[in-house]
Amino acid sequence: MDTFSARTLADLPQQAIIHNYLHDNLKGLFRSMIRTGYHRWGFVVYRCAYGDDDLWDRYITQLKKNVHDELVHARRAELLEQYLDWVIIEDCDTLDNASKTDVRRHFNGWVADQVAEAGLQPLRVQLIPLFRYCLYIDQKCLDTLEAFQKPEGDPSAEYPFTIYGRPPMVLVFVDRLWTRSLKGVPKKQWGYPRIEGSSKHYVGWLYRRALSMVATYSELAGDWDEDQPWEYARPPAISPIGDESMPE
Repeated sequence: MDTFSARTLADLPQQAIIHNYLHDNLKGLFRSMIRTGYHRWGFVVYRCAYGDDDLWDRYITQLKKNVHDELVHARRAELLEQYLDWVIIEDCDTLDNASKTDVRRHFNGWVADQVAEAGLQPLRVQLIPLFRYCLYIDQKCLDTLEAFQKPEGDPSAEYPFTIYGRPPMVLVFVDRLWTRSLKGVPKKQWGYPRIEGSSKHYVGWLYRRALSMVATYSELAGDWDEDQPWEYARPPAISPIGDESMPE
């Protein structure tokens, strides 16, 4: 079923999406938007380093470019960019060097306000990745930008798959539903070396390349009932493959 001529959600085959038999790499995103009636999608980005405004601006510009280029390559830019929402949260006084716990607390409050304003029911909220995961950008993440951008003078650098061969541009996904509690956690899922105070295998956040962000969002829309993202590598490894790591 060719749906690439669709220009709005209403142009998509609604029943095929709701019943999950549309063959499309972004079907999780479409299904979330149609089933919930909430058509905004995107990312809430927390700035947690304030030493270099120019570096921050270049990082965000590159992140948005990565998403746009992915949509163009997927032939979904015209359909999905009209619903895309970037929420950039900056506050030097409260977020400079903020911990992931601090950001999770703030994000929970932000989500509560948005859900109340939209009048969404809890079961629908669970289907919307925008309301479960936020992006946390600290100095470590910002420092990955330069190496990622270095190959841009190469004529082949803009080929869709060449970009995956670059050094990784990295960000952090923070899961707002995660807690430190071991209640109900199988014993095999804890007892690991502590990361930021947690010995659980899933520490409530992960490093990830700042590529395939739309596909990742779509996958997360289908993982709402899971305790952790399907493609998870324990930090400092970089998800989804875990073959590269961030500095300790």
